[in-house]
Amino acid sequence: MAVNNANENIADVTREDLALLDLCSRTYMIGRLRSYNAVRYVNTGSIQFYVEPLCADPAPVLSLAPLAETGDSYIGFDNNQDEEVLPWGYDTISFDDDRESKLEDYLSGKLMVFQPDYVYSKNNTRWYKNLYITSLIEDKPEMFHFFEMVPRAVYEQARFERMLRKGEYFELRGYNSQLAIAPEMIICGSFAYRLKDLPGGAFLEADPANPEMWHCVDFEHTVKVDLTAFADHKALIIRASSSVVFMESNFFNQVRLAERFAVMEAEKGRIRTLEQITDRAELYSEADIIASREYHFLEALKKLTMDQCLQYQDRDLYNFHISLKTNPLTILAGMAGTGKSRLAMSYARMLGLSEEDGTLLFMPVTPSYTEPSDVLGFLN
Repeated sequence: MAVNNANENIADVTREDLALLDLCSRTYMIGRLRSYNAVRYVNTGSIQFYVEPLCADPAPVLSLAPLAETGDSYIGFDNNQDEEVLPWGYDTISFDDDRESKLEDYLSGKLMVFQPDYVYSKNNTRWYKNLYITSLIEDKPEMFHFFEMVPRAVYEQARFERMLRKGEYFELRGYNSQLAIAPEMIICGSFAYRLKDLPGGAFLEADPANPEMWHCVDFEHTVKVDLTAFADHKALIIRASSSVVFMESNFFNQVRLAERFAVMEAEKGRIRTLEQITDRAELYSEADIIASREYHFLEALKKLTMDQCLQYQDRDLYNFHISLKTNPLTILAGMAGTGKSRLAMSYARMLGLSEEDGTLLFMPVTPSYTEPSDVLGFLN
């Protein structure tokens, strides 16, 4: 969030509200290019585009009158977006006459997952709703009308159900109780969890000390719905992050009111369908377990680098990890001092490798990869 002075009240918005707006900039929304005056050139040299949100604003935004007066649309600037969400070869600094139409043609027909940014301009004495696109998805207007944000638990399913049963706290990173009400539904794997007899009721409660930690307060009435039983379920759920998805609202209501679900026995925590338990319901893939472990590994790597005062973009960490998994040789290129060697050393540390026990070889080389010394052995 950008403000001129965060230590003062700004346009009837208190410091407490400013702190909440700052949190809002870390959440996600979804929308599409609005149908009228969607793109225009501004005198700062950038192309401005307007996005119509297809989900509710974060709760603090809805309660603040100065932001309600800004209108529904969110504003994006082409030169503030990551190049990966812009057309291939698109130049954000040229004065190309076609630049405006290129951007509009490219963004039309796409859904945009974005992070909001609430900006106060002291010169204009007003607030603006800006955005940063994080991903693009092909739009299907006949299918997509509105979306509900639904948290996703990044745990192996059996462990998650055990935590629900015991009332243990679990993390929903990106789903903050200060920004949203308690969720009516939560996804884990290919199942959605909700209340049996009170559709729309809340069965989760947040930790007062940590708004991203939640626990189940009504396990007795908690059931789960198999999402794969619905046609087009994959197309109707759009992933915003590892812990947040957007579910198309009509589909959300189908799941919310579904009469076919599985119930959980508190004594043993075993899952039984209302008719007959099937092998397919019992099997939860090893791939889900591996994905959960891999997620926690990457989160720990991110924390380790931050603890060492290093700052990498998430996608760089992910790409580095994928390259090491899929290639026998990975080369990091970049200017000196950008953290290439320290990234490799941090990753090695996460794997428990060290020079002391002979599991790691750290050898500086020249940019030309020619050295007078041998990598292995010695000169005769």
